[in-house]
Amino acid sequence: MSTPSVHIIASREAVKEMLSRLQPLDGHPGNPNTLFVDPHTGVQWMRAWLGAANHGGGIPVLITAPMPSAPELLALASTSADRAEVAAATWLLEGSDRTGAYKEDLISRAEEASQRGEQWRAALMVAWGHSPMRQICALPSVSLRRK
Repeated sequence: MSTPSVHIIASREAVKEMLSRLQPLDGHPGNPNTLFVDPHTGVQWMRAWLGAANHGGGIPVLITAPMPSAPELLALASTSADRAEVAAATWLLEGSDRTGAYKEDLISRAEEASQRGEQWRAALMVAWGHSPMRQICALPSVSLRRK
């Protein structure tokens, strides 16, 4: 399997460090969805917010531009050694393909990962590539106090 040309920086520390090296292309760096360029490589990056509607602003990630396709996200989730990148790729995949056309391939790749001994990858692909899991994580808090 070839290494995909798509990359996602998903850990908070790595996003912060990378943003310090990038230059904004389409506005102020404080703009939530700014497009950036790496002045040393010319690679363009988009800042996105995973779960922005559910997590108080979302989780910031940087994604190589243009936005990756479902097959590119599947390849990234299947090959990346970075656990945060695998989780972000499957989250983006689920969000970009509302018809679920990718689901069978995702499950097949998760099974293959498990058979290779990569249970961590299989778990991330299944959990974050399936919206009910994300909906559970995004549920509002409920008070359990007795009245």
